[in-house]
Amino acid sequence: MINKNNTKIKSKETVPLKNICGAEKLLDHIYLTFSHEIKVLMTAYFKNIDKILSQIAEKSDNRKKKKLYFDSLKSIRVYKLNVLSSFLKTLKQTFILFKNNNFVYFEDKVTKAVKKSNSVTDSFDKNDVMEKLAQNALIHESEDVYQEHLCAFKKRLSQLIALTLEPYHLPIGPYVLVSSFAKSIRLLHLDLNVKLILYKHFERGVMTQLDGLYTEINQYLNNNGVVTGLENHVINKQLNNQKAENTNNSLSSHDIKDSIVNMLIILQWRLLQDLSENSQGINSPEEIKNSLLLEIEKSQQYLEQQDRDTINLVTMLFQLIIGNRNIPDPIKISLTKLQIPFLKAAIQDDSLLANKQHPAQILLDLISHSSIGWSVELDTNNRFINKINETVDTILDENHLNEVFFNTQLNNYQNFITQHKNNFEIEQKRVQGKSMGRGKIITAMKTVEALLAHKMDDNPMPMLIKNMLLGPWKNLLALLLVRHSNTSEKYLRMVQFIDDLIAILKSKQYEIVVQKNIGKLCIEYEEGLKLVAYNGEELHNKREELYQCLLKLHKLDDKRKNINFFLESSQSTSVNTQDQSDTSKNQASSDKNSQISTQGLKDLNQKDKKLVAAIKTGMWLAFSDDDEPFQAKLSWISPRSGKFLFVNSKGLKTIDKTPQQLATGLKDKSIKIVKKPRIKE
Repeated sequence: MINKNNTKIKSKETVPLKNICGAEKLLDHIYLTFSHEIKVLMTAYFKNIDKILSQIAEKSDNRKKKKLYFDSLKSIRVYKLNVLSSFLKTLKQTFILFKNNNFVYFEDKVTKAVKKSNSVTDSFDKNDVMEKLAQNALIHESEDVYQEHLCAFKKRLSQLIALTLEPYHLPIGPYVLVSSFAKSIRLLHLDLNVKLILYKHFERGVMTQLDGLYTEINQYLNNNGVVTGLENHVINKQLNNQKAENTNNSLSSHDIKDSIVNMLIILQWRLLQDLSENSQGINSPEEIKNSLLLEIEKSQQYLEQQDRDTINLVTMLFQLIIGNRNIPDPIKISLTKLQIPFLKAAIQDDSLLANKQHPAQILLDLISHSSIGWSVELDTNNRFINKINETVDTILDENHLNEVFFNTQLNNYQNFITQHKNNFEIEQKRVQGKSMGRGKIITAMKTVEALLAHKMDDNPMPMLIKNMLLGPWKNLLALLLVRHSNTSEKYLRMVQFIDDLIAILKSKQYEIVVQKNIGKLCIEYEEGLKLVAYNGEELHNKREELYQCLLKLHKLDDKRKNINFFLESSQSTSVNTQDQSDTSKNQASSDKNSQISTQGLKDLNQKDKKLVAAIKTGMWLAFSDDDEPFQAKLSWISPRSGKFLFVNSKGLKTIDKTPQQLATGLKDKSIKIVKKPRIKE
């Protein structure tokens, strides 16, 4: 959602809430009333969603969609208590921040932490933009419906905390409710279409049911002497007077849009001039947006939040193009010229962004997708690049950027693609498969980060444990999520590990009980790390770090020699049996890998066989035959293809090599064995 937290507040006189007579008591009562009623609405909402998704799944004649809806339903059933808990906790935190005159309600601390390690979740995709559109539309619609109530809340709460507030500062307003809901459903690993169903029914089941609650809270404030006499007819009169004043003292909404469009025309001309003089490229989407906002600020015009949101969302769409490594640079330069025309069209036509099937959106997607794999060498007579430039120039020259115009351009471009099959379709299919895989990883990472934020919030923990959860454990959960689902037994077991860890951090039990529980937890930790390619000394060190950290936290001595514990020869029979079983399995696996390796080496000469056979699972290798040298660990040897699969420090696949490729690299030194990886976590 577009961040509204940083808007400046006109301060009358900032007075700490605790110094305002009775204000904190009034807000506490409002919170209890509001949270209680919202909890009732949300409980009913989940019951309805259960029925709705069941009906949609049963009516679906597509097997894939049927499975999608049933899987989503299962996920909601498993995690709905977590979602409800996260939602209510966010509302509570909002009230706490509001009391302290802090209106930055939705800052994601965990995301900031993982960004320091260049997390893959820094990325966003088209689904993120579409979800933000759904959120913003719901906020704007609800603010219109409850305009009278919100006007009264603004006046009353502004007096209560001695600050001039906006609707999105109100801790009970639509912005806070929709944003809290958006934050809570991040815990669910859902398809965009399912999420949009959730938003639609959140509107029906919660947002349209607030009239009675808002009336009760306004009446309570009125009865307690906070700006009395704000009956509906008075508020209506004030709203009408305010509208009339806005009409007299400033441009109408229509005129403001026209003014913004005129600024965009000037800005477009200026940027195209810069491009003609500078062949290196044009400004980034963010720079174009900032240039527009600066011009609006200079003109001293008020920019409505809906228009500001539109500007931000169009900017995000073009950031997706710039950030797509598969689109060649010459085509990126051409496509980014369209940012200003799209801004003009979106400001004049609300449906351009709200409707996924709008021809302008489809055209931009089609050009982007069809350009993947393009190169000068493969483009006969520059036919493809010329068509793109022609389409871009046509849009730049058009004054009436409406749906009819974009539909004509879309049909024109589709006909061209149909008639002129390009020579880089194979590359497009390869990239599409790769992008889908990356998209799944990014989505999984975001779900896991939201889960960790929910679990770790309000739970102080040592930095080592925090880094462990946000590092290897986050990668493990994401891997399991990609391979299985968030309701699979393996995934739920590793989520339970987090709850068990937090329980130990808070434990007040007897020392021997705590130490035994720490031991069991470390066994689970070890088993989890094995799934993301940790082994040998590295695995032992990770396990030992956690063990010693938890002992130190509880001020315990290491008594593993005196009790049946996971590291000593005096382990319990059950653990010994399990270890022996694991050892047998590992040995069998090792023997199998040895056979696989021998099978894969059959086409090599004797010298090359020895080179490749020396590479064992768990070894780190440095690869310098790529544009950017990197290091990776051998995780697995395919029994079918004989390929060697390598992963990075996060346990994610980086590259695979055939025995022949590996032998060639080892001989020409483009591949080397390394003892200690030099990889930034």
